[in-house]
Amino acid sequence: MTHAVLQRVGAEDGDIVFFGADTRKVVNDALGALRNELGADLGLIEPGYRPCWVVDWPMFERTREGGYSPEHHPFTRPTCSPAELKADPDGAKAAAYDVVVNGYELGGGSLRIHNEEMQSAVFDVLPWTVLRKLNSASCWMLCSMAARPMVVLLSAWIDWRC
Repeated sequence: MTHAVLQRVGAEDGDIVFFGADTRKVVNDALGALRNELGADLGLIEPGYRPCWVVDWPMFERTREGGYSPEHHPFTRPTCSPAELKADPDGAKAAAYDVVVNGYELGGGSLRIHNEEMQSAVFDVLPWTVLRKLNSASCWMLCSMAARPMVVLLSAWIDWRC
């Protein structure tokens, strides 16, 4: 088993392999913190500003009950088709992004759904009650009368004097 794992990750003599087993969020947070700590301890973090445009966010995260919750919000447009979304909600990506500098989020946003078929597919994946679906359908009807495709970028207020 050990040899198979080392082969799978392409490890060679002298490499260290870290892995975790829990929810995606717990593992990502833990390994991210480990990466940051090791980077600082080993002097691998270069000084200066390091901007980053983060894309390929997951569309959903798993709830403790095993269902799905939107990673951003239920009106964020997936990057796949409605059929692909329903077939593989765990693999679906959101058309969402963050702007990060030196590990601090400056802002983020998403492309909104402007297609009723796609919005219905997202609602079908989510474990929402019929009442919420009806309220969302009413909202969709109102929005569809004047809605245009929309891109949203929210930015945080930064006090550079800190």
